[in-house]
Amino acid sequence: MSLEGAHASIMSGLPYGESQPWNGISYPLAYYYNGVTYVAWQGANLDIYAASYTSATGRWSAPVLVAHNPLSNINDDHGAPAIIVDNNGYIHIMYGQHDSAQKYVKSTNPEDISAWTTMPDPTPTTGGLPGEGRGSTCTSLLKDSSGYLYLIFRTNRVGESIKEDLVIAITKSTDGGATWSAPQDMVNVYTDSYLDRVCVFGGGAEYEAATNRIHLTWNLFNNTVNKRENLYYAYLNLNDNNMYSIDGRNLGSTIDQTEADAYCKVVDSGAGALHEARVRVDASGYPYIIYQAASGPCSLVNFLECGAWRFDFIKWTGSSWSAPVTITTTRRTTEGNEFFIHSSTDIEAYLVGGNATTGGDLERWSWDGSTWTKVSTVLARSQVPYQLSFPTEVVNGGDFKIVFCERNDGGPTRFTIKTLRIFAYDTQLIVKRRS
Repeated sequence: MSLEGAHASIMSGLPYGESQPWNGISYPLAYYYNGVTYVAWQGANLDIYAASYTSATGRWSAPVLVAHNPLSNINDDHGAPAIIVDNNGYIHIMYGQHDSAQKYVKSTNPEDISAWTTMPDPTPTTGGLPGEGRGSTCTSLLKDSSGYLYLIFRTNRVGESIKEDLVIAITKSTDGGATWSAPQDMVNVYTDSYLDRVCVFGGGAEYEAATNRIHLTWNLFNNTVNKRENLYYAYLNLNDNNMYSIDGRNLGSTIDQTEADAYCKVVDSGAGALHEARVRVDASGYPYIIYQAASGPCSLVNFLECGAWRFDFIKWTGSSWSAPVTITTTRRTTEGNEFFIHSSTDIEAYLVGGNATTGGDLERWSWDGSTWTKVSTVLARSQVPYQLSFPTEVVNGGDFKIVFCERNDGGPTRFTIKTLRIFAYDTQLIVKRRS
């Protein structure tokens, strides 16, 4: 397999992924700590597996079954894991959530994936649907400069009797996950329609140590027209726990829909649609965003069918948002993207390019301050049996820059495919995982 001129090696003995080893709504997927890269994914029966790569030996560990996924592999593959390592070396994995209870395990010992301890659900068990608490989806795990852990998740309003998912909330642990704070509703939007939703996708939240902020992007699912629309941005100042617009307007602890539209809307999708935004921050604290957009018209049957999809790029200049720049086309949504800001004139992006039928190649692109240019094809779609999806950073770097996976997009038959691979990649080395 030719992979951008790099060599390939096999992660010996690891099981395949199933349906969607990752699904683009959980983050991070891989974490580097003290010379080891840790990764977790959905394997057989959508159960959660983990493995580790040790820099000193250049070898992958044997796989470990971390936990059984409560979601059914018949119809719900959205409970993919998010993984993080705390400052004491303990590994934390959130998993198994889709408008339901957030499941959570922690490594029994530091820097060791061989044994796991089941932890109490970190999100409320009361205040929402019977037996589910407020529910959780779209989970992101972040760590601040003090080592405190944060869980960002989509959930219901307090007292909601149906799964409307109108809130983006955050909860904090200062004791290594033993206890979590009462959630703060950062964004609480919409006022009526059943199934209107708000979501932060994987990579849609970024912690910035210099100003102690969490940068946040989100979009809305408008049930009336059956599409995801608009791009919003705000940041949470962890010094006062208030939300702010990009120009520093204090919006209080929670942003409502009126405030979101007035002060936080970055892109109006109009007749088209918008999906899967990822935010990263430069050395000056300015946010940059890559997202997927379509001009429409959009199908009332399937919100993913919305004309020709593309990747667009915007950034904060210090006084305004730049005009969107199209990088390249993509098949549709659910492909994902990742990018790294080296400077305002040097950005490296990983995108899955467009192919309307089979999905596209994983491509590397660069920004020189004025123009996006394709650098190379990391992996061609023609070289793998299933479509490529969800390139995502390995947090803290290390041996690998990104991970990504094969994904089966075969509708109801996707749960019958149990041979999907995950990959770890850097510009000098690619490692593919298979049994």
